[in-house]
Order: sequence, then C-alpha cells, then structure tokens
Amino acid sequence: MQLYHYTTFSGALGILSSRSIWASCIHFLNDKEEFRHGIDLASGIADSLIHTQGPNGKRFLQKIVQMLPALEKRFLCVASFTENGNLLSQWRGYATSGGVSFGFRKSALEAAGGREQFQLRKCIYENAQKIEIITRDLESYLKDIEAPNNSSDGEIWNRANDWVFAFQVHASCFKHESFAEENEWRLVSGLIPEYGARVAVRPGPGLPIPYFTLPLQQAVVNGLIDLGLHSIMVGPHHDQELAERALDIAVATNNVRFAGITRSSIPYRTV
Repeated sequence: MQLYHYTTFSGALGILSSRSIWASCIHFLNDKEEFRHGIDLASGIADSLIHTQGPNGKRFLQKIVQMLPALEKRFLCVASFTENGNLLSQWRGYATSGGVSFGFRKSALEAAGGREQFQLRKCIYENAQKIEIITRDLESYLKDIEAPNNSSDGEIWNRANDWVFAFQVHASCFKHESFAEENEWRLVSGLIPEYGARVAVRPGPGLPIPYFTLPLQQAVVNGLIDLGLHSIMVGPHHDQELAERALDIAVATNNVRFAGITRSSIPYRTV
C-alpha cells in the first residue's frame, strides 16, 4: 500500500536532499481547532460518566477532565499523507503554483516513524466513531478501577495520565467529516522536547511553524538510498514536462531509489 504526501516543488527538493520529512507542530496548523474539538469531546464524555462510577472511577474521570486542557500546550508534531495521490483538493491546498505527490510505502513510513516514537494512524472523520473510540478506551481503564490496590492518589493520577497520553494520538487524528474524501493518514509524535536539536521553525502562510525533522532513510539498495519512496507524480502545471525533467535530475543527483515519475491528468486550469 502507498500513502501520498503532497508538497510544493521546493518541499519536494528538500525531502530528497535531506532524506527526511518535516512533521509540523499540530497547534500551528489549520487542524488545531479539530484537535481542541477532540479534547472537548473527550472531556464531555468523561464528565458524563462520572455519576455512573464508584469512588475510584469518579476520581479517575475527574482527573482526566482536569488534565485534558493541558494537551493544548504539549508539543506534538504530525506529518500528513493520503490514500489518493491525485486529488484536486490536495493540489489546490498544497501545490497551487506547482508541486508533487510522493508515494511512500506504508510499511516504510511505519518503520521510519517507529524509530522516532511516531505512530502511523488513519484519521477519523465520523463523530460517532470518535465517540465510540473515546468511550471504549475510558471503559477499558475503568474495568478494575475499584480494586483496593487502585485507590491511592498516585495510582489514580498515573492511570489518568496514561489515558490522556494515549488519547493525544487519537485527538491528533480527529478531523471534520467534510474532509473525509482525503482519506488522510498521519505520523503522530510522542512528546518532543520543544527546544530539542531536531526542532526548527519554518515560514508559514500566517505565522512561523515549528517542526521536527523525521529521517526517512531505510537502507542502501544497489547503491541507491531507499527512503521508502515508490512513486512521484507531478501535479497540474503549465509545463509538466520540464517539471518532470527537473525532478528526475533531482532524484538522480540525490541518489534516491524510486520506481518512476508520472504526471497528473487533472487540467492545470482547474487548480
């Protein structure tokens, strides 16, 4: 299975030369409101379950409600991919003046992410499914919460903190139903030191955006560097032939292994 990453020509050259991809801090992206929505949804569900629980369960859920707002301050980074490598909305969003979609092997992205404690997750669009995930995960933690050995303040805090830490991955992948056609997947980080050596800041459309540099290199195969890259598609452009030629040179000069370049058939004028 391939997952596709849309980017500008400049971004494509950066990926090839650095052999890495930038995972941006989620709080600086358009998706930050959806992340907050996930936090509010989880807080509401936890609060609604409090009256159904015994003493330990009540304390556990109350602690979760207290902890969830802090997720908005945690430094979490994501890199986005889709199941469709030639989608008009993606070209419009990421490559209006020209760009590409890189098709990566799903297994390679999982491996690259795993080395840096990133998880590859499919985004969730339906509210019913979001509620089901949150409720199921809360109930799994509540199963034996009333056992005597789970009653200490420290144990309740640890359990609540563990749940919130796991939930931040879900919240990073909750998206509005109107974007369902994208079939998006995300590499989602664990907690990253905000001032770490691999964190930098890039210009954004409205404000600077912090990001984490995630290495992609898998191996060297027959003298070529394997980034997990399988295919490259040149997006709609007034001169796709020249763009393809330049990208072919960039791949060769960076010694990157891949299967080939194709061109989007979507008319340039529609972008």
